[in-house]
Amino acid sequence: MMLRSGVAILALLIPLAAGCISTETSREAAESPSRAQAAVDREGPLRIATLNMWGVSVLGIDVAKDIDARFDALRVRLARNKPQLDVILLQEMWKDAPRRALLEDEEVRRQFPYRVDGVERFGGTGLVILSRLAFSHDAVHLKFERQGSLLRAHQGDVLSGKGSIAVRVDLVGRALWIATTHLIACYPDEHASECDENDPNGKYRWDQIQELRIFLSKLAGDAPLIVGGDFNFTRASRYYQTMVAPEVAGCIHDDPAAEEPVDARCFGRHSDFEATPRRGLDRISWIDSGEEHAARRRLDYLWVRPASDASQRLIPDNLEPIFEALVDVPGDKPVPLSDHPALMGSFCFAGARC
Repeated sequence: MMLRSGVAILALLIPLAAGCISTETSREAAESPSRAQAAVDREGPLRIATLNMWGVSVLGIDVAKDIDARFDALRVRLARNKPQLDVILLQEMWKDAPRRALLEDEEVRRQFPYRVDGVERFGGTGLVILSRLAFSHDAVHLKFERQGSLLRAHQGDVLSGKGSIAVRVDLVGRALWIATTHLIACYPDEHASECDENDPNGKYRWDQIQELRIFLSKLAGDAPLIVGGDFNFTRASRYYQTMVAPEVAGCIHDDPAAEEPVDARCFGRHSDFEATPRRGLDRISWIDSGEEHAARRRLDYLWVRPASDASQRLIPDNLEPIFEALVDVPGDKPVPLSDHPALMGSFCFAGARC
């Protein structure tokens, strides 16, 4: 959630290096290669889900509630894979023991033989990707250059190594990049009704959005891309408009103490940001795959960056909640799987039979 009163208090106490992009081999040997390949070649929509699991735990002390029970329930549901997911993108998978139990479960490995565990990397991220589809490229990791302010280290975000992980799969001759991310949370002051008002982390979120879009656009090139995760803004937010805008510049917010909104100096026509250091430019409008069904305060999204070639166009077909059943907690009332909904999107390539 946006407000978690000091979420993760010095969350994860992970020493952070400077923001970086790195590539490493993250492919695991599949226990059932034929099954994974069948998922690539089969007809029908591609099913991708995103879920923030609220697994915040610091030095063995759980900040989030009922982590073990909820992670175990997710393990059981992924082992069954009733929605027939092809890929699931997970955030806040920080607690080690239940995460590893989930990843090492024999049935989960059979359903999702390919995976990337970003939590095991130096600097964390809390991100995990599980896939039935074989990766055709090593996983690529991004750590945001601007993690937040050390003056607000008690909120945890600045120490949690937030960023993105991206993988590529090849579907019947079509390349597709799939990524997950988690942006800095919102902690508005007591007088603010929305996070766009007086949010001290807003300038960092703005930078992260721009860095994410440009990083992924350069990575995908002409290929389509899907990115899912916890973006920590709602459809009513100005940050939402940054994601759907047809053009975004790679501005670096050069004055963290500036009172002027970052978008007034870094976003808009070329002339608005020509004098600002730039990392690149993304000129393709991104599509919110669940725009028609989105709850006003939903923070989780599956975005599509269309391919430049119309024949490679990826069409969002549907977005729906999954894993809605409550989780039994010993000695307590049943609880939701997370404080975020699990969302599944269906996607079809132009001209494909879905």
